[in-house]
Amino acid sequence: MERVHYHGITFVLFITGLLVMFSLYSTITIGASIAQDFSVPVTNTPLASMAFSFTFALGCLIYGILSDKFGRKQIMLYGLIAHTIFTLLSVFSTSFMMLVVFRGAQGLAAAAYAPIIIAYISDLFPENKRVTATSFMTMGFLFAGIFGQVISEMIANAYDWRMVFLILGNCYAVLAVVNLWLLPQAPLQETALHFKDFGRDIASIFQNPILMLCYLIGFVLLMTFINVYVVLGESVLVQHGQHIQTVAAVSKFFGVGGIIISLMAGRLSNHYSVTKVLVGALTVTVLSIILMALNTSIIGYIILSVIFGGGIGFALPTLISKVVLSVKHHKGFYITLNTFVIFFGTAVAPLTLGLAQRTPAWSMQFLYLAAMMALGLVAAVMILLRERQKDSHAS
Repeated sequence: MERVHYHGITFVLFITGLLVMFSLYSTITIGASIAQDFSVPVTNTPLASMAFSFTFALGCLIYGILSDKFGRKQIMLYGLIAHTIFTLLSVFSTSFMMLVVFRGAQGLAAAAYAPIIIAYISDLFPENKRVTATSFMTMGFLFAGIFGQVISEMIANAYDWRMVFLILGNCYAVLAVVNLWLLPQAPLQETALHFKDFGRDIASIFQNPILMLCYLIGFVLLMTFINVYVVLGESVLVQHGQHIQTVAAVSKFFGVGGIIISLMAGRLSNHYSVTKVLVGALTVTVLSIILMALNTSIIGYIILSVIFGGGIGFALPTLISKVVLSVKHHKGFYITLNTFVIFFGTAVAPLTLGLAQRTPAWSMQFLYLAAMMALGLVAAVMILLRERQKDSHAS
């Protein structure tokens, strides 16, 4: 039997997943460059991000079942190739609407790779290696939220926005070859869930209050994550001067440190309940955003960026675990639906950011985002209270 090199596979999946998700965030901070090139109002440019997020979220509902039937590697590879093509085509956009269409196509293609990674790992990896590999994938998705914004902005400032997609497209082409050569086939799954079952299983969500609360948390989680780092970068620039744009980027990059710490989430969940870890993580994120509203120093922003990144990093894998624990059947479907809800949240992030930015005061923008994240915290506390009530009745 051929030996499977799990560390090498994990590295390939991590890098590819990171760069594929990089594309989701790539147009958030380069709106001014796009608006100038196409002579459109800068307020229109969030459509490029929203198109990607909406089609990505929709794709999450489709590719899971397709990969069950046709194989994980095949769907992932075809998605990566299509993503490469549409990313390179974006470079040659002659109008803003053409770019939006290509971004929508990118999102639909990207959904065939990134969300399927978790299922691929579940099928291929032994149980003792599965949790670590999954944690690295989740960490990579969160890294993309920071790197995607910062590096895209740096490239656009040095060259123009088209260079962002040219570099990404070439990276995807190389990674498609690497994936083809190095990734083994995962065992083909015979799924018991079909498209006709969608309505029945979605209806069952309303009979599971804990699952509904989990989806509420998922909706606000990445939406707030994206917006906090946008507001953080802009507030540093405005408060401390345009000449320290690098410092604003560094403030975001330090959030990576907090996300790396989140690899301990599994160990914490073993000592405490998953719900307690989730409540603790969301409490940390809410408090860190509130402190950002009160902070005026760069060092303070860097420290709070680490704390906030850590809170999000703990919350995301813990939330996925909670969804799995909340259902008995068709776990893959409900995890996929959770992914859809999370990335639907990223699709509406530009809209919620626009609402926050109606007030010119940075402190009020941070407090608005803290209130959004507090909705998730309240949902987590409600889950904890329901579980305690259930335990007390059982005893």
